[in-house]
Amino acid sequence: MFKNMKLAAKIGMGFGLLVLIAMVLGAVAVFNMRRVQSQAVTIAKEYVPEVTLASNLERNSLLTMYNMRGYGYTEEEQFYQSAEKSLGDVDKTLGDVKALLDNAESLVKLKEDYPAVKSKVDEYRKLAEETKKVNAKLEEDRVAMDTAAAAYIQNSNDFLASQNEAMRADFNAGASTDKLDERLTKITLVNDVIDLGNGTRVGNFKAQATRDPEAYKQVMGNFSEIQKKLDELQKITRLQLNLDQIAEVRTQAANYEAAMSDFLDNWLKREELGKKRNDAAEAVLQGCEEIATAGAEGMTARMDTAVSSLSMANIVMIVGLLGALVIGIVIALFITRSITLPINRIIADLNEGAEQVSSASGQVSSSSQQLAEGASEQASSLEEISSSLEEMASMTRQNAANADQANNLSQNAKESAEKGNLSTQRLMEAMKLITSSAEQTQKIIKTIDEIAFQTNLLALNAAVEAARAGEAGKGFAVVAEEVRNLAQRAGEAARNTSELIEGSVTNTSNGSKIADEVAQALQDITAGARKVTELVAEIAAASKEQAQGIDQVNVAVGQMDQITQSNASNAEESASASEEMNSQAGQMMGVVEELVSLVGATSQQAAKTNGVGNQHKAETPRHHLNFESISKVHVGGNGGKKQLVTHSASKINTRKAEAIIPLDGDDDFNEF
Repeated sequence: MFKNMKLAAKIGMGFGLLVLIAMVLGAVAVFNMRRVQSQAVTIAKEYVPEVTLASNLERNSLLTMYNMRGYGYTEEEQFYQSAEKSLGDVDKTLGDVKALLDNAESLVKLKEDYPAVKSKVDEYRKLAEETKKVNAKLEEDRVAMDTAAAAYIQNSNDFLASQNEAMRADFNAGASTDKLDERLTKITLVNDVIDLGNGTRVGNFKAQATRDPEAYKQVMGNFSEIQKKLDELQKITRLQLNLDQIAEVRTQAANYEAAMSDFLDNWLKREELGKKRNDAAEAVLQGCEEIATAGAEGMTARMDTAVSSLSMANIVMIVGLLGALVIGIVIALFITRSITLPINRIIADLNEGAEQVSSASGQVSSSSQQLAEGASEQASSLEEISSSLEEMASMTRQNAANADQANNLSQNAKESAEKGNLSTQRLMEAMKLITSSAEQTQKIIKTIDEIAFQTNLLALNAAVEAARAGEAGKGFAVVAEEVRNLAQRAGEAARNTSELIEGSVTNTSNGSKIADEVAQALQDITAGARKVTELVAEIAAASKEQAQGIDQVNVAVGQMDQITQSNASNAEESASASEEMNSQAGQMMGVVEELVSLVGATSQQAAKTNGVGNQHKAETPRHHLNFESISKVHVGGNGGKKQLVTHSASKINTRKAEAIIPLDGDDDFNEF
C-alpha cells in the first residue's frame, strides 16, 4: 500500500512538474502576447490615426495656402471659396485630432503641439478674412482711380478741343503772333497734362502687373509735375469755362492721387498679410510634420517592443519545450519501470473484487425485481387516485360556476334595491315640495278670506251711507249689496278651499311618513342584499380557490404518476443492469487474465490467477470487454396502465492478448 502511494506520489510529482512547466510557458506566452496585443492596439488606435490625421491636416493646409495665394494674386472669388472649403476640412481634421486626444494616452507630442497648431489655424483664418477685406478696398480704390482718370481725361480733352477751335478762329481772323504763340502754349501744356495722366495710369498698371511698390511710388511723382503744368496753364487762361475745366482736372488728379495712395497702403497691407499667412501656414505645416514624425517614431518604438517580446517568447518557448521534452522522457522511463510491478499485485485484488461484485450484483438484481413490482402496483393506485381527483375537480368547477351565477343574480338584486331606494328618496322630496306648496296656498287662502271680510265691512258701510243719502243713494246701495254678496261668497269659497287644503296637507304628511317608512324598509332590503352579495362573492371566490387547489393537486398527482411510472421503468432497467453487471463480473475475470499476460507475470502468478479465474470459466468465457446493452421501455396497455418490456443484448468479441499487443520473442519484462 505504501509502495503504491509512493509510486503515485512520484508519478504525480513528475506530471505536476510537466504541468508546472507547461503553465509557466503558457503564462510567459500569454504575457508576451498581451504585451504585443497592447502594442498593436496602441499602434492601430493611436499612432496610425495620429500619422493619418497629421497627413490630412498637412494636405488640407497646403490646399488652403495654394488657394489663398491664388486669391492674393488674382483676387478671384473662386480661389477664396476653395480656400474656405479647405480651411473647413482643416477644422474637421482638428476636431478628429481633439477626439483622438480625448481617448489616447500615449500621444504626448500631439498633446503638446495641438494647441499651437489650433492657434495658428485660427490666426490664419483671421488673416484670410482680413485679406478679403483688403482686396475689397483695393477694388474700391481701382474704381475710384478709373472714375477720376475718366473725368481727368474728359476735361483735359474738352479743354484741348476748345483751344484747337480757338486756334483755327485766330488763324482765320489773322490774329497776332503773340496771341497765336499763347494759344499754342496752352495746347502744348494741356497735351503735357494729358500725356502725364496717361503715363501715370500706364505706370500704375505696370507697377501692379510687376508687383513693384517702388515703381508705383515713382509713378506717383507725376502728380507734382501735373500740378505745375496746370498752374502754368491757369496763368494764361482767361475764359471761365476753361478755368472750370482746369479746376476739374486738378480735382480729379488729386482724387486719382489719393486713390493711388490708399491703393498703395492697402497693397502693402495685403503683402504684409500674405507674409503673416505664410508664417502661420508654415507653423501649421511644421507642427504637422513634427506630429507625423512623432507618430512614426512611436509606431517604430512600439513595433520594436512587440518584435522584442515575440523574440523573447520564442526563445522561452523553445528552451522550455526542450526542457519539458527531456523531463518528459525521464519521467516516462521512470513510470514505465515503476508501473509493471504494482500491476501484478493489483491483479489479485481485481479477482477478489470481481467475485464480490458478482455476488452483490445477484442481490441487487433480486432487489430490483421486487422494486419494479412494487412500483408497478404504486403506479396503478396513483392512476385510480388521479381519476377520483379529476371527478372532484369537475364537481368543484361546477360549484364555482353556480356560485358565480348566484353572485351575479345577487348583484343584480342589490342594484335593483338601490334603484328603488333612490326612487323612494325622490318621492319623499316630491312629497315635501307638495306639503310646502299646500302650506303656501293655505296662507294665500287666508289672505283672500281676510280680504273678503274687509270687503264685507266696506259694503256694510257703503249701504249705511247710501241709506243716509236717501233717494240719491239707492243706486249706490244696490252696488254695495252686490259687493257684499260677492264678498260673502268669496269668504265662503275661501273657507271651503282652506278646509280642502288642510285635508290635503294632512294627507300629504301621512303620505310622507309612509314614504319614510318605505324608504327605511328599502334601505334595510338594500343592506341585506349587499350582505348577501358579499357572502355569495366570498363563496364564489372560495369555490374558485378550491377548484384551483384541486387542479393543482390533480397536476401534482399527475406528476407523481409520471414519476412513479419513471421509477418503475428505472427499477426494471436497474434489474436488467444488475443482470448485465453480473455478466460483466465474469468478463472482468477474463480481462484480468489478459492483463496478466500483458505485463508478463511469473508462471506462479499466472497459475494462481488461472486457478481463480477457472472457477468462472464454466459460466463465462474469457473475452475482451466490448459489449453493447440496449434497454427499451414500452408504455401501453388497457386503462392507461404502463407495461415495462426490457430487451438486453450483449455482443462480446473474444480476443487474445497477443492480438492486442504483439510481442517479439526477445522482449523480456521479468527484470521489471
